Amino acid sequence: MENISEYWFHDYWRVLIIELSNRTIISVDVYRDGWFWNTDSIKCIDGENYCILYHKVSMDELSRVFGELSKYFISVEVVGIKAKDRFETVNVRYKVSGDKKLTYNDISELFYKSWILIGCVFKDVEDIECKG
Repeated sequence: MENISEYWFHDYWRVLIIELSNRTIISVDVYRDGWFWNTDSIKCIDGENYCILYHKVSMDELSRVFGELSKYFISVEVVGIKAKDRFETVNVRYKVSGDKKLTYNDISELFYKSWILIGCVFKDVEDIECKG
């Protein structure tokens, strides 16, 4: 049986939590103009004009950004979209071990550190700074 919940940050940004029997899937909305990662997987329609891009984040990078929390991650991927010549980063998706029961503080940390993972700092809805 799955349990689904949503958390909203700053009235606009969503974190979706899907609890399964042996793991939890977390989807964090982010936004960054451009795509700055190696593409590990791609799914396209209309030839290669419209695509979803996936980048698997290394455990070393996760450990650097998340510290202790990263030991519960099964996998993490950054998700982007390609629409003709435009690229955008739109999501970070986590698979977390069922051994970890997420608290609100964990979910908040996932939200804010997802921005760091994509090279940005989220200060406020109107104040998001990205490197490069």
